[in-house]
Amino acid sequence: RALTRIGRILDGRRPALVYCNSGLAAQLGSAVAWRLRVPRIAHLHAPFYRRMYWFWRLASADRLVFVSEATRLESLARIARPAPSVVIPNGVDLVRFQPVRQRDPALRESLGIPAQAFVAGQVGSLIRRKGVDVLLEAFARLSRRGAADARLLLVGDGPDRAAFETQARSLGISNAVIFAGEQSAPERLWQHVIDVNVLAARLESLPLSLLEASACGVPSVCSKVGGNPEAIIDGETGRVVPVEDPDAMAEALAMLREDPVQRAAM
Repeated sequence: RALTRIGRILDGRRPALVYCNSGLAAQLGSAVAWRLRVPRIAHLHAPFYRRMYWFWRLASADRLVFVSEATRLESLARIARPAPSVVIPNGVDLVRFQPVRQRDPALRESLGIPAQAFVAGQVGSLIRRKGVDVLLEAFARLSRRGAADARLLLVGDGPDRAAFETQARSLGISNAVIFAGEQSAPERLWQHVIDVNVLAARLESLPLSLLEASACGVPSVCSKVGGNPEAIIDGETGRVVPVEDPDAMAEALAMLREDPVQRAAM
């Protein structure tokens, strides 16, 4: 049905190439490009299982585009006779995402966060892949170090939210963790609420949350996985810590909480 619809759209037209955004699109696009005898570009945003590259006919693409060098290397290792490839990083709207001269305290107040609190925030789906459980463990360790002023802001929603809320209660930190749900303007949270952006993910390619937080002038603490180290320069624009390591993440958060000068420099 999809190929029939694409055929109707292309009726009487002769495109110069077929651009396929993601793997499934590349699978459909292979048939379209073959019929039209034009080149096909496949744009991949994350690594996949080896069999998916075969199903999506990526070996026959004329050019492969990846969003990070880590994704490119991991993917090319799974494709037999891969096409020429290039890395084009994800982009950020620098008009929408930019630092502000002065923070508006009203947004913190609306979330029930004290004006002088240290706020760590993770923006993304509430799923296990994003490592929210690791972040909760790290924040519990930070709290036990006497960081009574610290708050953890979790922005987003997902199927594992209830499990994470239960985990926060079992760790004794539910009073300091704010589940803010979906937010239509996350840039306002980086600009006016969050002191340190966090991403404890187990698997990533080149996450927009790291790029958008940086564009707003907010340093990040992230796991050393996928393209995260390409987005955050360890010790310069944030801290990169081992994946699945709540102790290292807690240590990095504690350092940035206790050193606002370094935090501002980052």
